[in-house]
Amino acid sequence: MWILAALVVTAYAAMPTTWENMNDRNNMMHWNSEEFKAQPVEEHVKELTGQAFVDYINEHQSFYRAEYSPERDAFVKARIMDSKFLVKPKKEEVLADVYGDDPPDSFDAREHWPECKSIGTIRDQSACGSCWAVAAAAAMSDEMCVQSTRRIRVMISDTDIISCCGMFCGNGCMGGWPIAAYKWMQSDGVVTGGKYRQK
Repeated sequence: MWILAALVVTAYAAMPTTWENMNDRNNMMHWNSEEFKAQPVEEHVKELTGQAFVDYINEHQSFYRAEYSPERDAFVKARIMDSKFLVKPKKEEVLADVYGDDPPDSFDAREHWPECKSIGTIRDQSACGSCWAVAAAAAMSDEMCVQSTRRIRVMISDTDIISCCGMFCGNGCMGGWPIAAYKWMQSDGVVTGGKYRQK
């Protein structure tokens, strides 16, 4: 009986209990995935990126072999809007705020203007950093319908803005300014159309 108890204590003591002990790959085989995930993450690990992060992962676990993919980094960076478009464009004319009655407790524009289908439409910009063009086209479509008392019900093409506004508005899928898109629509016009390749 004493021998069995000694074996249990020895086996328990041999199991890794911290990240430092996990360097021994033989000990890591005793961990299940839940025990592994429950381990605290060292502060310096939170700063690792790229190949250094992959190396750290491979040294500290045996569940899988991680590989570094520079192509994935390039893909992620390509989806991020260029930082120059995070800065506000030059000061534009600002209209005075309009104050009226107290706002209602709730308001759903889709219910208030059901004929304006553009209001309830969610546009898909996919992997293109075109929120600036999508927002401008959606807002202009909605406003045209509301201001025309539902007579003009069209979808302004965000694809036209991205493709044709050029450097005046920004840099296509790399970012741009909604205010520039409005000015371009006012000066040059814009086509209507829904989803890409849809009539």
